[in-house]
Amino acid sequence: MTRLKCPDPQAALKADITRLFEANKGRYGHHRIHGRLLAQGRRVAKKTLLKLMGRLGLVCWVLLQLLPGPGGRGRPEPAGA
Repeated sequence: MTRLKCPDPQAALKADITRLFEANKGRYGHHRIHGRLLAQGRRVAKKTLLKLMGRLGLVCWVLLQLLPGPGGRGRPEPAGA
């Protein structure tokens, strides 16, 4: 049996990762998903998780808060500072 005809050995893990990601509306990154998998008793390496999330196209978008005042996020620092 060739490798292409074999079933995916990580199909269940991919399904769990996708389920956790979508259940949290795409707000969970690899750190939180890794913690949830460990809590469920699934041991998976962080690099493997990152690789699978990349292949599945799961990206956690983080919105940064704008801080008031000079030099805060979203505002340039004043010249001469």
